[in-house]
Amino acid sequence: MLDVLFVERFIQKIFTDALNVVLILLLLLERMTRMRDPKRIDKFCTELAQLWHKVPDWRFGQFMSNVLGAYQTEKMCDIFFPEDDKLMEFFKNYFKENN
Repeated sequence: MLDVLFVERFIQKIFTDALNVVLILLLLLERMTRMRDPKRIDKFCTELAQLWHKVPDWRFGQFMSNVLGAYQTEKMCDIFFPEDDKLMEFFKNYFKENN
């Protein structure tokens, strides 16, 4: 015969785990549906232009290929995933280390 206390604890554990999963999913959904600040675009582009001026002989494709190639190699992550601020931080560090 099953111990009643064991069954109660087992059900409580399952309920707690399920509740934690639901909370995590709600947090992810909230983050995914939150619109990013459109003002970040001009700031990002201005900073990108400043960095590009450090290597004026590079064409835009070279510039992006060199930095983003280094990002993918170092971070082992597709460039689709990082937020703009993290990517800009990498760009800035790239030019600190390579110039």
